[in-house]
Amino acid sequence: MYTRYEYISEVTAILPTRYMPNVTAALINRSYDILSWHARGTLQDNRWYRRFLPSISPGKEVLRLLVPNTRLDGVMQTIVEQGKLDRIGMGAVYSVPCTEMHIGGHFHSSWSAMAKEAQESTVNTNLKDRLSVIQCIVQSEHSEQISRAAINAGAHGPIVHYSEGRGLRDRLGWLRITKQAEKEVLTVVVDNADADNVFKAMAIEGKLHLPGRGFMYKMPVEKGLFNLPSQFDAHQYDANMQQIISAIDHLMGDNHWRDQTVFEVSGTGKTAGLGFVQKGMQANFKNEQVCLSAVTSREHSEQIMDMMLDAGSPGLNINYAQFRSMSDSHLHEGVNLINEYCLLDSIIDDDSAHAIMSSVKQQTEQEGIEDLCLYLQPVPQVVTYLHHPQPERRRAAEERVEA
Repeated sequence: MYTRYEYISEVTAILPTRYMPNVTAALINRSYDILSWHARGTLQDNRWYRRFLPSISPGKEVLRLLVPNTRLDGVMQTIVEQGKLDRIGMGAVYSVPCTEMHIGGHFHSSWSAMAKEAQESTVNTNLKDRLSVIQCIVQSEHSEQISRAAINAGAHGPIVHYSEGRGLRDRLGWLRITKQAEKEVLTVVVDNADADNVFKAMAIEGKLHLPGRGFMYKMPVEKGLFNLPSQFDAHQYDANMQQIISAIDHLMGDNHWRDQTVFEVSGTGKTAGLGFVQKGMQANFKNEQVCLSAVTSREHSEQIMDMMLDAGSPGLNINYAQFRSMSDSHLHEGVNLINEYCLLDSIIDDDSAHAIMSSVKQQTEQEGIEDLCLYLQPVPQVVTYLHHPQPERRRAAEERVEA
């Protein structure tokens, strides 16, 4: 039996490893259940003799939880305080709205009961709006160059974690050996004023218009805060570039002054504020998609994957995480037994997402699987390889169908 919820947001925090226990304890004490996994940051060394070496990768932890909108400010303020995220270079926290959510009867989450309680008063924080989060899924050998492109376009150093990919090739028997399952996910949080430039720079550098190169999408952020560095420099200055830009934003009252993109007009002049798309890339951008996410225990993950693929999902990005809650089992004093859960994401159109969701709900109810949460989030822009058959081949295929 599934319960439908609205007015819920997914909160993600990127934290230094040393502050993860403090944040986790504070949220669990407030009866929130948490998913967490390991990641790494990206720092580009400015010293000329180290620019061609691999980037510095400081350890990070990613934390994710589902929060009723009435409690969003309080939860995010707790994360900021316990994770010291108001300090430069420490991390980030942001929320993405869920347009629809369905929770199985045995899903281990206590937040749903809180949604029915009285509203929590809004906390005055330094959280910003007009942000976007970019997720880029590529083979590990391409992540370094895409990270550098994001930094050069004005973004912070991407946060990177491992994931797996599943799709149609996984059902082709021995042909699966031609496809690498392990991938890396690059996460970048940017101001909307910079989002298009960063998105296009990453797409072009990663050659995402070519088959097999990867997949990238952008999602809207309700509110957030990011203090993630991009550069490592041996010299010490009173302020770094991110601090200077943030100060100018405050003085100007907005960040529209950053829009420095230019567009050639008939080869004779220029006008500010208009971007560009590299030749051959336009057909590979898709707009107004949704992200269908499923959260379930590792025990049922393979079944849910098969159900989603059978129902029409073009592919799945899979991330394994630790699940923490107040009900964690204790082996002995000071040692908890932590469950492993699976996050499945598929980017598709809204109609297909609802069809897949309905199919999965029906099948899991028949199988007696209720430890499952399904939800949708808006995805305004996607870039990946799109196959466009040649006109001759298309006509031949249509003729074969008619025959």
